[in-house]
Formats: sequence, C-alpha cells, structure tokens
Amino acid sequence: MTNSAQWPGTTLPHRLFACLLALPQRYCEAIADYDQRNPSTPFVAQAGLTYDIRRLILPPNAASNMTIQDVIHVLIDNRISPSWIDHGYTYGLNYLNYNFDNSTYRELFDTIDNERITRVRAYGIPPAIAEWDGWRPLSCVEVARLHTILDGEK
Repeated sequence: MTNSAQWPGTTLPHRLFACLLALPQRYCEAIADYDQRNPSTPFVAQAGLTYDIRRLILPPNAASNMTIQDVIHVLIDNRISPSWIDHGYTYGLNYLNYNFDNSTYRELFDTIDNERITRVRAYGIPPAIAEWDGWRPLSCVEVARLHTILDGEK
C-alpha cells in the first residue's frame, strides 16, 4: 500500500491494514456504503489474470492522521475483492496477537480485538481462498519479475 522507504511513519498504514484484516465483514460493509453513495457506479472487484493496483501516496505529515477508513478507500479505489480481505483474516489476527502486549498501540489493538470478537460471533471466521492457502518458495522467474516491478517504481 505504501513505500516504506519513501517516508517515515509508514508503519501506520500497514498497522491499520492489518487491523482491517482482523475485522470480518468490515470491508464488505464499507463496499455496501460505497454502493449506496454511488448508485450509478457501484463497486465491481477487479477480475482477470492481470490486476492494476495503485499505491497510496501521501505526504509524510499526512500518515499520522490515517484511519482504517482511509485504508478502505484505497482498497475500494483499487477494486480489491472482498475475498482477498477475507483471506487475510489470519494475518490480521496474528498481527494483533504478536503486537498486542509490547505495543504503544495497545489501546487501538484492544478496541480492534473487541470489535473482532463481536464480528466473529456475528459473521464467523472469514473463509480463506483455497488456492492461496499454503506457502511455497518463489521461483527464480517470480523473483526476477518482482525485481523488475520494484525497479520500475523507482
């Protein structure tokens, strides 16, 4: 979502993204709100073999004022599928668990975790994308492709 080397404070967008991932149905609710506000241009997730995803670009002083809603706006603007966000639930939960005790953001994480528990009770644990489950090392071709993409962003 952001370029960490670009400016300090980019951990906040990443932290907020992880918090969003831990909140089942929050992104779907935001999409429903978007559709209600934009009936002539409803949300349609990107589909296909190639995806166009643009980074969030903010001046350094704006990062400290970000909210989860800002992260949601970027995801909606990029037409990210709700299933992708659902798939990230485990990451969001693990992020909260790993960072909760020794964090200056404990109050934020506590609020998010309380909302997470309420949402899990209401909606259940979001499903993962079966084809994406598991881990495998990148091939040499994939590593080269990533280098090409990152070099092109400089």
